[in-house]
Amino acid sequence: MRPVDQPSSTKLNLQYWDSGNDSLRVITYGGRSADVTTLKTFEDIAVNRQYLRSKTDELFACLRRVARAPLGRSPRNSDLDHTRELGFDLFRELVPASFRAKLAAAAGGHLLLSIDRSLSWIPWELLFDGEEFLCRRVSMGRILLLPSSVGAVEKQTIRLPLRHFSISDPEGNLPAAADEGRSILELLLELGDRARPVLLSRRVGPIGFIDSLKRADVLHFAGHLDGFDDEAAVRLFEGTCTARQIEKWNGRFSFPALVFLNGCRSSSLDEPLGLEKGQGRAFGLASALLICGVRHFVGTIWEIKDQVASRAGVSFFRALYSGESVGRALRRARESLAAEFGEEAMGWGGYVLYGDPASKVSCLASSWDLLQDDRIALDERCSSFKQNLRSSQPKERFLAAVGLVKLGDRGGLDQLKREIVVLFELLESDDLASRQQGEAVVRVICPFNTTYNANLERPARQRATAAIKAWWKSGNAEDDLDQLACGF
Repeated sequence: MRPVDQPSSTKLNLQYWDSGNDSLRVITYGGRSADVTTLKTFEDIAVNRQYLRSKTDELFACLRRVARAPLGRSPRNSDLDHTRELGFDLFRELVPASFRAKLAAAAGGHLLLSIDRSLSWIPWELLFDGEEFLCRRVSMGRILLLPSSVGAVEKQTIRLPLRHFSISDPEGNLPAAADEGRSILELLLELGDRARPVLLSRRVGPIGFIDSLKRADVLHFAGHLDGFDDEAAVRLFEGTCTARQIEKWNGRFSFPALVFLNGCRSSSLDEPLGLEKGQGRAFGLASALLICGVRHFVGTIWEIKDQVASRAGVSFFRALYSGESVGRALRRARESLAAEFGEEAMGWGGYVLYGDPASKVSCLASSWDLLQDDRIALDERCSSFKQNLRSSQPKERFLAAVGLVKLGDRGGLDQLKREIVVLFELLESDDLASRQQGEAVVRVICPFNTTYNANLERPARQRATAAIKAWWKSGNAEDDLDQLACGF
């Protein structure tokens, strides 16, 4: 096994547009800063779609064979060799000759692969350049090219403390997944007050999963994945959450910046993977989450054994929280799996990243000084809010209470509840600035409600305000605020 390359500053960009005929338009650019030009060139490459489909089907048939082998039994080296041959055939068909030298020189760097949605079924990570698989030569991530009519809500910038949710073994039947969640929780606890981890395990249903999507900056799921095509789903306690159901929440709240769905379905290895139509499990869930504003998605594209998946999750987050980029963290996890379970077991190849591989979680910057500065700034804000709680002005007390709750400090919770009338006064005010303050408060204490807009006409504002009042009078409001003040 080849050792991991030293990190490189190189970042390559490769874009594929599907013309719908027997050719693809390819745009290549990037490299070291000295190589960057103001021009981006493209070329049209001829492709044989039937040939691509045949090679891809054969490759996944080989991977299914490897996936069926018990973990303790060494897979055949011939399967790995055959995977290399098929990956090389795909590489020669898809990667322009003009780009191959740049790719070979970029070992240890990042590759951002932008692909037309119709090309997502191709196993790009397993293209083999004659010496190494693409996903092990570089830290790579995919970007989906979608029509402009598909809107997405951007996730707000992550701030300290990081809200990390781990849902592990939601059905109570995967001990390895439960261990994975506990191990990641231990990693997060080492971050001290820089993170507020939440571990949910056993009896986590669809409502708990959606609630975690609402509240997390990073969401990690360790359990079963089910379904095919656009019915792809995560399996939960007494139910599932499908890609279609996730898309229905688009625009209603701010989704996590990163989602890692670490799932397997070892009980149904004989069923088709659904990847041949470009609508596989990882793609279906990934596209739904990305459309809803998730910036990075990590998922599986075939069956991953429980123990392998558990090691992958822990290795990924250990590298990510050590300051590595998202792409490099996944690449470190691949190398860890190859070292522990053997390259021929191919578990390292079962993961795909959608998103810019060079990105880092903003609050996990490698500079301790920067983290300290962020922490000091938060402490100063908390102190200022607590001082304002003693103000003689109800509005100032209320806004200070909201600020404390937003930072995960329970000190303002009782004050917020006592003076909630201030919120409705702001929402119903004739003054635009006051209404805008009210709108900002709504996005903090009931982020699922995005219908209120300070600039709307009065009837629309009144309807939205009535919905917020109904939420406040319901039993859900108390629970939502309690969880929010616990750092959720």
